[in-house]
Amino acid sequence: MNEDSAGRRSTPQDSGRAHLQVFFDPGVVRVGAILLRDGPAFDVEFPRNQRETLSVGAQAQVAMANEPTPGRLATVAERSENGNARRYRLVLQRDDAAAALARVADRSPRPTHSLDILMRFGRLDFRGKLVAPQMQGALLQVSQETETVLRAADAIELVVRAGEADRDARLVGWIDRRILDGAVVRYEFRIDDRLTEDAAAQRARLRTALQRTDRGNSLGA
Repeated sequence: MNEDSAGRRSTPQDSGRAHLQVFFDPGVVRVGAILLRDGPAFDVEFPRNQRETLSVGAQAQVAMANEPTPGRLATVAERSENGNARRYRLVLQRDDAAAALARVADRSPRPTHSLDILMRFGRLDFRGKLVAPQMQGALLQVSQETETVLRAADAIELVVRAGEADRDARLVGWIDRRILDGAVVRYEFRIDDRLTEDAAAQRARLRTALQRTDRGNSLGA
């Protein structure tokens, strides 16, 4: 890690790639490798072990690594975790930003359900919705305010109310991907069977809750 004369910290630059300066907090600048540029959108990668994180939906100041700062404002449209790397898609605020943000939202799976859930991080509970089952987990939906609080969360517990006669489903896992879609943020949540107590039973309870929702939707149609 390097530190400039103003005390701002940055990560070492990888050779052979363009880099972007991103302001994470007042006085804290990180330098990430640009993996892709698509119009006003940048895909920028940082080491996953860095302490600072950006919430999806937030505004961040950015500048090319060889440009003086301050730079331009960008919207944090997407964030994903992959091994030791964390990747953001940042969309510059300019005339074609709305179309670029819409393209990001289109990359999110479409909702098929609307099941109220709780997301537990430490001793804090946050309300959200389970909007689609996925192969290894579920697609969740939260407000931008919730995402702001959960931006530093790694593992969370998903609690699905199963009904008075059934036990709640409690599944521990990871938020692998976060995508901005208008006023909400969607989480691709991956269940970790190693961290979930009696994972097979918990998955079965989750399926029961989803089936009950399907029956309710069918009766209400």
